[in-house]
Amino acid sequence: MVKEIEHIRQLVLQIIAETGKEDLFLVDVLFTKGRKSAVHVLVDTDTGIQLESCVSISRKLSKVLEEDPEFQFPYTLEVSSPGLDRPLILDRQYQKNIGRNVGIVLKDGTKFNGKLLQTQNGTMILQIPGTKTRH
Repeated sequence: MVKEIEHIRQLVLQIIAETGKEDLFLVDVLFTKGRKSAVHVLVDTDTGIQLESCVSISRKLSKVLEEDPEFQFPYTLEVSSPGLDRPLILDRQYQKNIGRNVGIVLKDGTKFNGKLLQTQNGTMILQIPGTKTRH
């Protein structure tokens, strides 16, 4: 399945490059194969993705996959934005969400909610309600 995900990832990156939209980026590819196979492609922009971009990527990817011998089985294809309920995984997503309230879960399971003030090199500054911000 890793092979299929990487294959789809490369196809989507090529489609994105062909759009010429520099702020359009791939967030993730999710693929489940089985009785109900599904391909979920998550894309975004720095200012929020428009439905037309998702539709365009979906149509182009669908056409390519229809001709791909590795995808000659029934599946559903969905191209969308990650949505508010999905975890942030790319630095670009963190940058986009500066100033917004976010929830984070540490590796030990500790949870914090607060306003994302800054992020750089994998480090973030979060303003937690009831605390003072220090720089």
